[in-house]
Amino acid sequence: MPSFKEFEKQVIRVLRKKEIDKLVFDLRFNGGGHSRQGTEFIRKICRSLPENKGEVFVLIGRSTREAAIINAVDFMKSTRVILVGEETSGTANHFGDVKRFVLPESRLIISHPSTYYSLLEEDRPSMEPDLHTPMDFKQYMSGTDPALEAVRRYKQP
Repeated sequence: MPSFKEFEKQVIRVLRKKEIDKLVFDLRFNGGGHSRQGTEFIRKICRSLPENKGEVFVLIGRSTREAAIINAVDFMKSTRVILVGEETSGTANHFGDVKRFVLPESRLIISHPSTYYSLLEEDRPSMEPDLHTPMDFKQYMSGTDPALEAVRRYKQP
């Protein structure tokens, strides 16, 4: 696989050279981590989009949490996006940036969040998609992706 920097360069090159009807950024299976790399990537993507950029879709779902939610909000604050999928597993306003330390006597490792992110005015238990496309077991087993199907069929109102 290419390095992330190489992948990023390829994406930006394509965005600058090709006419884009629909751009899909899939965060459904991103359980978090550090948001900074994604935030910078999203800023570069949004700066590289042409004026007539077409639609930008951000896919979210039940496995989207923490840093991935921050990245979904990064998109929402940078350009007009359509959220597609299912509710996220967490809220945009949350504790993150997990730090660790070792207790001196027991040597137990303690993990704790160090930063509170207040990203949206309204504090809801999860982020809701604009286009709700739940996946059932039958779709999963047949390889059908309702979120991508909704994006494929989407016509601008």
